[in-house]
Amino acid sequence: MLNDQRRLSDPDRDQPTEVVVTTEQPARRIERVERVQRVEPATEQTTVEVYPETTRVVNELAVDPVDRPLQARREVVRERRYGIGKSIDFLWYVLGLLEVLLIARFFFKLTAANSAAGFVTFINGITGPFVLPFNGIFPIPRDGNNVFDTNILIAMIVYAAIFWGVTRLLAMTIEPPSVR
Repeated sequence: MLNDQRRLSDPDRDQPTEVVVTTEQPARRIERVERVQRVEPATEQTTVEVYPETTRVVNELAVDPVDRPLQARREVVRERRYGIGKSIDFLWYVLGLLEVLLIARFFFKLTAANSAAGFVTFINGITGPFVLPFNGIFPIPRDGNNVFDTNILIAMIVYAAIFWGVTRLLAMTIEPPSVR
């Protein structure tokens, strides 16, 4: 390397000589500037300036070796928030659809709709598996053919609570922590 070698200066020239040595390393770039100036005939002065690299290549999530907190690129965070937000929207849509179907089942039982009709059979067939775990919680009061099935109402409340809990858990993954 140039800093290990001595450079002979010309006695006729009093101008300083400037040499730039650049060394590429994977983590940083080092530039060395050596200035040799003739102060006395036998004495030379050498100055070395080292500049750490200011730009870094950061992966999506990378730990900085200087013990800074995790750094994530804005695009990655934005894409993750968008994906989780759309998942939450989709879950609320599914809950709304399920609630509408359960309300239709409750209404058809309350008004004694003809269970042989195609649409009523379709609604009862789709909502049957969702109401099955709640059957038998309360007795079903009847007035003729009209049925007030409180088990359907309990199912609607429980499914709303489950979906709310799942969406809150998803939302907690993209929200900053709350500190008091």
